[in-house]
Parts: sequence; C-alpha cells; structure tokens
Amino acid sequence: MKAETNSHEINDPSLSIPEENINSPRFEWLDQFRGMCVILYIIGIMSWGLSGEIVDGILPVGSTFYNHGWAISFKLFDQSPFDFPSIITIIDLGQPNLIFLVGFMQAYSFKRRENRFSKKSAWIHVFNRFGLLLATSVLFEDILLSHGLFTALFAGTFASLAWASLFGGVSAAYIKKADNRVMIGLIIMTIHAILYAIPGLNSFEFGFEHQIFYIPWKMINLSAISIVASGYSIYFFGQGEKFEPENILFRSRILPLCLIMFGANYLIDFLQWADNPHCTTSLAFLTIAISSLGMFVFYEFSRYDFKIPFFSAFGKNMWIMFIISPVLEWILIALIKDVVMASRWMALLLAGIFPLVLMGFIAKVLEKKKILVKL
Repeated sequence: MKAETNSHEINDPSLSIPEENINSPRFEWLDQFRGMCVILYIIGIMSWGLSGEIVDGILPVGSTFYNHGWAISFKLFDQSPFDFPSIITIIDLGQPNLIFLVGFMQAYSFKRRENRFSKKSAWIHVFNRFGLLLATSVLFEDILLSHGLFTALFAGTFASLAWASLFGGVSAAYIKKADNRVMIGLIIMTIHAILYAIPGLNSFEFGFEHQIFYIPWKMINLSAISIVASGYSIYFFGQGEKFEPENILFRSRILPLCLIMFGANYLIDFLQWADNPHCTTSLAFLTIAISSLGMFVFYEFSRYDFKIPFFSAFGKNMWIMFIISPVLEWILIALIKDVVMASRWMALLLAGIFPLVLMGFIAKVLEKKKILVKL
C-alpha cells in the first residue's frame, strides 16, 4: 500500500511526538474526538431516564434529538422493532462511534506494545482490558441494574467496549494488511444482514420459547466495526510507532470508503433499516462513515491549532467518565426525577447542565494533576 504524500503536512512540528513521551504518545486530535464521543455518551445516559412515555402523552424532557430514537419506536409500536423503520438520533450513534474509536486505538496500542516489549505483553494488555470491562459490565448491568446476564456479557455499553477491544487486538495480531481488516469486517456485516433477514432470527430467539437462547446481534456487528476500525489505524498511522502525517491515506482510502459507506447505508436502509439495539448493518455502515470522517476533521483542526475547550480533558479520562455517568444517572432518576420532570428549568439545570459541568470539572482536575486512568 503506497502512502500518500502531502508536502504541506510532512514538516508540521506540532504533530510530532516528543522523545520523552515516545513510550506513551498522546494525539491531541484523538483526545478531542474521544472527548466529543464521551460528551455524547454522557448526554445519552442523562437523557435516557427522561425520554418520556410518548404513548401515555408524557413528552421527553429536552430535545428528542438527544433521546434514543429506538426507545420511542418501541413504545409507539408495541415493543416490536422489526416491522417499521426505527428512529435514529445522534445518541443512537454514540455507542457505535465509541466502538470504532476503541478498535482503532486498540490495534495501534497492540502493535506499539508488541514492538517495544513483546507480543506477550501486548496480549496481557488486551486480556486485562477485556476482563476489567466485562467485570464492570456485570457489576453495573447485572448486579446493580438487574438488566440480566445477557446484557451484561453481550449488549451493555461496557460489554460492547470489552468485545471491541478484544477484536481490535486480535485484528492487529493476525491480520497484517489494513485492507484485509476492513474487508473481513465488511464480510461479517454482510453475513449479519443475511442472517438478520431470516424470519424469527432477528428477534433474538432461536427455536425456543421464553427466549432461552439469544443471538448477540449487537455484539457481532459492533465487533465488526472494531475490526474495520483497526484497519483505519493503519490508514492514519501507517505501520510505524511514530505518527507521520504523510502516512494518512485520506484520498486513496478514508474519503472513498466514507462515501461508499454513506451510500451503502442509504440503500440498505430501504431493505433493512438502521436499528440500534441490534446494530444492523446499515447502522454499522453509517457509523464507519461518520466516525472516520469525524476523526479526520479533528485531525484537520489540529493542523490549524484549533481545539474545542474541555474536549481533550474528557477524552483523556474516558474510562472514569464512563464509570461516573451511570452513577449520576441513577442519582438523577432515583432521587430527583419528579423535580426534573415537573419543570423544564429544573430539567435544564439538573439534567442538562449540572452533569456536564460536574464531570467537566472532574476531568479538568484530573488533567491538571496529570492523573490518567487507563484500562
């Protein structure tokens, strides 16, 4: 694969990694993109409990743009997501975008650890992260929230991040070429779409009453997104440890694939619409398009020394933000939901502003004290 060369980018010193940080490089533009994803995640968590009951005439608090569209669809159409186009909002893309980011960075991290230490060290990191995330998922989803073991192991946010990190590492270890990683991910998504089209399978049930066995549709395609994203890590970084701007394959790979994914999403959505709980293939294609384009936009911002305040702070301690968000949401719903629902001004202050300000303060303090929590 021949790297593209852009003369105006090669000698940009702002994108170099200082020698003293070579063991743990950080990319400001990735922290900015990661921070945006984290903020959307926080908004999604906070808005979930306030999404209203449309059927009962209770409107959502705040804009429906920030509520999960599929939840509204479930309530309107008697809990069946298969016979109507699901509503997709910006929040429905939040988790898949995070999965893309995790697969992207896990692939890069695996190769860096392998090159600097050993393959054993890289695998230890992958399995440690996988185990910690899955344990966190079981704690939150099954033990604290009683959502069930299937959600805790396969469908919850932390479980999805766990599987994404695992497949990102597997891709880096065994699939050397970026194009092959992307192709394998797309093949998995195609198989997902074919199987999902079979009557009965798409309802999670597999030949048993009472849903004894579930097909982890969401985990399958989210893992495929992670595999595709691991290919994009090479499109951005190349095969080396040090980031070289001339390695970014924007014209030959990133932009063409982005346009193809947007087009594929549009066409497939007529036949098998985007559905967040099952992460259908049309939603997966849309995720790849938006994530890769968004990542490149933040890279371009960095070339002009433009940063959005607080985004980097949120992005640097993504895992802490993930753990705090469900706790804040539980406090909001368990203790003050009636107060919030009774007044839009209280909703604005307590659900719209306070969680972001509080977590932004925590993120900035951690950043200032140079405390960085990694899984």
